[in-house]
Amino acid sequence: MRAVTEAPVYESAYGRVNVVEPAVIFDETTGEVHVFVLNADAQDDIRTEIDLQGYGELKLKQHLALCGDDPSAINTFEEPDRITMQELDVKEDAAAVLPRMSWNVLIFS
Repeated sequence: MRAVTEAPVYESAYGRVNVVEPAVIFDETTGEVHVFVLNADAQDDIRTEIDLQGYGELKLKQHLALCGDDPSAINTFEEPDRITMQELDVKEDAAAVLPRMSWNVLIFS
């Protein structure tokens, strides 16, 4: 399985890096495709369109995101749930809006 990304890039200590980085997993037992995708843009949300070729007519069923307004926020013993996965709205098409500085799970079935 190969993920092809067309996205803006930014300069990092490791050179030019895509702002959006995906990883795709197919679950043979459920027939679901899980797309794990990072939005490393510090300023903007990014609308992404996913084209899953070779999997039939799958639709985006769930969008989970690990994100927040403070990119330096962490979970602590005092606040163990400060940063948690949030379920975001799913549109009818295969597009999703990735919040800035977020880690996302898109589930297609």
